[in-house]
Amino acid sequence: MAKFFLQELEKRGIKCTGDPVVGEGGWTIFLSVGPGKFILFFQWLPVGRPAKDYWVIQPSEELEPILSHIRAILENEKRIAEISWLTFDEFGALCLPDKSPGDVRSN
Repeated sequence: MAKFFLQELEKRGIKCTGDPVVGEGGWTIFLSVGPGKFILFFQWLPVGRPAKDYWVIQPSEELEPILSHIRAILENEKRIAEISWLTFDEFGALCLPDKSPGDVRSN
């Protein structure tokens, strides 16, 4: 998924620094748009109750300069069946059911 996204972003003129970096639990891609630098982390996680496996894309920060590109990639890819946009607290509540949403950032 990270490699696919990297290629799609590059097609849209977004500068990506090298191949996705494999790390503990997922893959990271590094992007540049004008003076802004962004990081996207891709991982396969159980989400919800009952848990179902999903690809999750976590940004390093606000994605406004590249959000339209991410949205277009997701919406135009026929292999992607379901898209959900979650806040940090919503994501934490679904993925860490034993924590209250306010506790997510302290981990």
